[in-house]
This record gives sequence, structure tokens and C-alpha cells, in this order.
Amino acid sequence: MADNTYIFREDYRTEDMISRIRVEHFRSEEEELVQDVLEEADLGRAYLLEHEKQDFLGEIKDRVGDERYDEFIEAMFEQYGEKGDQFNIQFYVVDDIVYDDLVTRAEELGGEELRQVESEEFRRPTTLTKVQANDEARIVDLQFEVVDHPENIDAEGLETAYTAEGEIIDLSETELEEAERLIRENRYMMEVRAHADDGIVAVSNSVGRNPIRKEMKNAVKRWGVQS
Repeated sequence: MADNTYIFREDYRTEDMISRIRVEHFRSEEEELVQDVLEEADLGRAYLLEHEKQDFLGEIKDRVGDERYDEFIEAMFEQYGEKGDQFNIQFYVVDDIVYDDLVTRAEELGGEELRQVESEEFRRPTTLTKVQANDEARIVDLQFEVVDHPENIDAEGLETAYTAEGEIIDLSETELEEAERLIRENRYMMEVRAHADDGIVAVSNSVGRNPIRKEMKNAVKRWGVQS
């Protein structure tokens, strides 16, 4: 497995697409997709230069309607979107993983908020959002959504976050101090790949702190290693 790869990214929500399109692509004078939607919205390019990305996109959406707006974002994403989640990895050795046991238990827990099931094993809200099993290679991919709170967050380096009002903001367009004041919580995905026959567990290393990564590794061990 390479140091950087992409898994679990076939479909994107509109918010995900927006966060992966750099603001300069929306502000380009030459992009026909933008020119067309601005004309339909009765807005000029100056509006894009005077407002932040979330603000001008919200105004466009209000003026052209949801269907046209989604079509515009999807077209921009196909043209400029940075697809996939880069998977920087940390390896752990976990001997004696039983592939079938791991798949069965993970599928049982799919969609669960794991603190409700294993309250002593997870210190923050953690949901097992996806399970993907490769029977031929005997590899199990797991995706977890983790919720961290402001006191546990360093805003520097984050791309998006939730505000106190529940809105997603693009932190690249805010000053760091302002971002730290705005953040209510940060939801991010962590991904795990378990190579059952090799006894290797790879945990995403691009977000989350080391104790969280160890929780993921220990989950694989609990679910897939017979006691």
C-alpha cells in the first residue's frame, strides 16, 4: 500500500465538492461555467471578489434555485475538484486477525455510534460509517467519523468546520483567530485498512491525534482477534 492512496470516495455531498474547489476557480474571468451561472443569477464577477466563497455561493443558490446550483457545483467539481481523501498512513502489527470475524463484527456495528456499544473503548463520539471487504485479498477497509470539540482542535491546517449555528465554513478563507472562535466542533473521517493475513493494520495519519489512531487499531484487534 502506498504512502498516499484514496479510498471510500465515490460520492460527494455538495458541501464536500465545494470544499475541494479552490476559490480562485470561482473567481476566474475565463471560466464559462461561472460566467453562465452569474448571468442567470444577475450577478457580476465583482460580487465574487467582494464576498467569501460560502457567501457568494449562497447568493447564487438563492437566485438560480437548488437544481441549477447543484448542476453548477457538480460541473465545477468535475473540472477543478480535488478528489479523494489523501490517506497518509501509520502501520501497526496486529497478529492473528481472523478475516471473517472482523468482517462479521464490523458489519454488525456499521452505522453505530460506538460509544453506545463499547463505551469504555472510545473517548469521543465515533461512528463506523463504512465497511468494505475484499474477500480475495482478505483486506477490510473501515471508515470512522470522529467528532472533536474546540478544546481538542488546532484550527491551523483544518479545511472546514462547523460553526455554532451548524453551518460548514471554509477555514482557508478566515483568519486563524477568527476560525478558532467560530468552530463548535470538527467532524472528520479516519480510515483503516486491515490486512488480515499479514497482520498489518494501516490507520490514516492525516487527521486525528495518536490516541485516536490507537483506538482504531484496538477496535480491529477486538473485533478480529480471537481471545
